[in-house]
Amino acid sequence: MGSSLSSFQQRKSQQEGSILFIDEAHTLIGAGATGSSPQNAADILKPALARGQLQCIAATTMEEYFQYFSRDAALERRFEVVEVEEPTAEETVVVLEGLRHHYERYHGVQFRDDALSSAASWSERYLPERKLPDKAIDVMDRSAVLAKGRGEGDDSKVSVTVADVAAALEETVGLRPGSVSEVEARSILDLEEALRARVRGQRAAVRLVAAAVARARVQLQELRRPIASLLLYGPPGVPGFAQCYGEVLIDEADKAPPEFLGLLLEVMEEASLTLSGADGVGRADFRHTVVILTSNDPAGPSSLPRALADRLDGYACMRYLS
Repeated sequence: MGSSLSSFQQRKSQQEGSILFIDEAHTLIGAGATGSSPQNAADILKPALARGQLQCIAATTMEEYFQYFSRDAALERRFEVVEVEEPTAEETVVVLEGLRHHYERYHGVQFRDDALSSAASWSERYLPERKLPDKAIDVMDRSAVLAKGRGEGDDSKVSVTVADVAAALEETVGLRPGSVSEVEARSILDLEEALRARVRGQRAAVRLVAAAVARARVQLQELRRPIASLLLYGPPGVPGFAQCYGEVLIDEADKAPPEFLGLLLEVMEEASLTLSGADGVGRADFRHTVVILTSNDPAGPSSLPRALADRLDGYACMRYLS
């Protein structure tokens, strides 16, 4: 890498307006150093950056920035940090549109518009551990392979449909074939009935949870918050319920210690949790999660700290079963 940087600097002196872009910039630290020459790639860059002779954009992840890049103070102060936010599903569709013709030529297919929008929205929903637009691009690529595989074997182009996108997601996540299409086809009435079959005698709570999930389905919830933050309260011994997917359950939230409340507020307000450890700073994503708080206090939301109660999307009183 060191020789490549030196070569670029020589060409840069002969060509105005050049900008050096370095991906995986944390690899600069230590790159090119040998026993006979301890100077690494970062050391080669520093003088040119300090004198303003070089324009450079470096890209890395936040975790790798703190783990590697920020440890070289001399290199760090020569850059201005710009945090690039993950695009929304709607913004990702624009990215996929820009890549559309490339993948159509490469795979010999044609993407339907609804297939691209599904690739963005469904990858956001079913692959929460990964980031947009990367995960949507992977789903787009895989769905094109599946569509081509069901073609007639001639030179005619096949269309990539929503069904192909669903199949690609099922294959990626490890879901039963057809399960994504089934879930997305369910109406709010189907969901409410399914919950009632598992949760007896708690009609208000079932309706509250079903409505929250329905809002998320049609993307009416705030994009940077959890699907919903709900309080279920009632006397001790009243049965509650748990969902099988995407739930954070905080039992007796009214008794939570102050240090825990700060973490919970971050989750409810920003749908993320900042985690610090030996490997640097990371974030847990809660955008596809229903946060359920429970309490045995009959005062319901009034029993919670004001900051917590203000962030609730709804609450319901759990009743004794007759």
